[in-house]
Amino acid sequence: MGGGFELVLACDLVVAVEHATFSLPEVTHGVVGGGGGLVRLGRRPPALAVEIALAGRELSAHRARELGLVNAVVQR
Repeated sequence: MGGGFELVLACDLVVAVEHATFSLPEVTHGVVGGGGGLVRLGRRPPALAVEIALAGRELSAHRARELGLVNAVVQR
């Protein structure tokens, strides 16, 4: 899951299916992801970046849309 979200953070346009989830779960295992997700999160509002980087919780596609991480959510 973390690698896919790191790809999302690198994209200019993101379209997600409504049942998609996003997370950087490495933190829940006590490690830091090395794919660049933390660096790319630094381009987001600080409070959002810290929450995603430190909590390791999953975001639904609709919540990711609300936060500006996803441009559109589609059914299929």
